[in-house]
Parts: sequence; structure tokens; C-alpha cells
Amino acid sequence: YRADAIVFLSGTPSAKLIETSLANGQQVVLINRDDPLTGCHNLGVDNEMAGREAFFLLRRAGCKRLALVTSTAHTASLIERERVFVAVAEAAGLPVTVMAAGPTTYASGYESALRLFGRSDGPDGVFCVTDLLALGFMDAARHEFGLTLPDQLCLVGFDDIEEGAWESYKLTTFAQPFAEMGDHVVDLLAAPVPVIPGRRIFQPVPIWRKSIRASAL
Repeated sequence: YRADAIVFLSGTPSAKLIETSLANGQQVVLINRDDPLTGCHNLGVDNEMAGREAFFLLRRAGCKRLALVTSTAHTASLIERERVFVAVAEAAGLPVTVMAAGPTTYASGYESALRLFGRSDGPDGVFCVTDLLALGFMDAARHEFGLTLPDQLCLVGFDDIEEGAWESYKLTTFAQPFAEMGDHVVDLLAAPVPVIPGRRIFQPVPIWRKSIRASAL
């Protein structure tokens, strides 16, 4: 049995597997990938918008010492969020300290906070490129260094995972519009006439919670 279509998520499956699927005549949908392959439907989230808006949130909150926490995964989505956030901040005259302590895990976020706040010039505004990193970062900032959010530290994440909404975190973040993206994938694959492959970008949705000072809202 061979599937008629395959959906590839993020940056984990290799490009070689995608090429094999195309060669077998299967419909291919890529989500949040930047593979330069023809013949694929390519869906992505506007990571540029997220990086830009994360900076403006922190700036409006009055943050002056900025940091960006990423991972060693180096997927296209993470790289783009980092690139835009750093570029926009530096254009505004605010340097950014970039920290990647390991893979995209809670532990890496925790370790990033240990490294950043172990310095004399620790940040007062941080953009974590995923919520999982943000939750680890937040816990280390609070429990290891006694910092309070959002009074002493403002924090923004990305992904809107369930834990981020818990009362103990209340993380301001960006949600990926998975329902809208899923509906679009179904429409592509169920179309009676094959749809010409192309790229479509979806807008992330800001989720306002309590890890940013009220002046940022």
C-alpha cells in the first residue's frame, strides 16, 4: 500500500525522502520548511512577523537589555525568527545577546537563563523562539535568580503550547494557526482537480498573557 499524499512537518525528515515521494508521483505538502524543491505545496507561518512583533512588544514594555534564546536545532523557522528579531532590534539601536544552550527543550531554556543571568548585565527582555524554551527560561529566572515577571523581566515565546497558558506561567506568545493550515491541507488534497503547487504563508496570532508589562499592551 502506498499513500497518495504525504505531509512533511518542520525540518526533521530529510529532503531526500521528499524527493523520493515526488519521484513516486505522490502529492507532497511541506509545512514550515524551506526546501528548494519544485512540485510541492509549501505552507509556512510568517516567522518574520513574529520576530518583528516580539521586538516591538519588548520595546514598548521599556526593555533595554535584550536577549534571544534559540536552540541548536537550526530549523528554518527558528533561524528566521532569530534573524528578524536581531535585525529589527539592532536597527533600533538595541544589541541582542543570542543564546543557544542545546536542543529545543525545557532544559535548554533553563540552562540559557543560568548562563545569561550569571552575567552582570543580564537581560530584562527576552524572546524565546519556542514556548518550551520559554518555560524553562522562566522557571530558572524565577527560582534560581528570584526575578519576578513582568516587573523585572519580560518574556515572549512562540507556539502557544498548552502549558504556557497555565496559571503558573501565563506566557505571552504567538499561536500557529494549525486549524486554518489543516483545513487548507485537506482542501488541497481533496480537490477534484489537482491544485498547482505553490507557497502560502499564514499569520501567527498574538496571545496576550502576563509575562509582558501592561505598558506593552
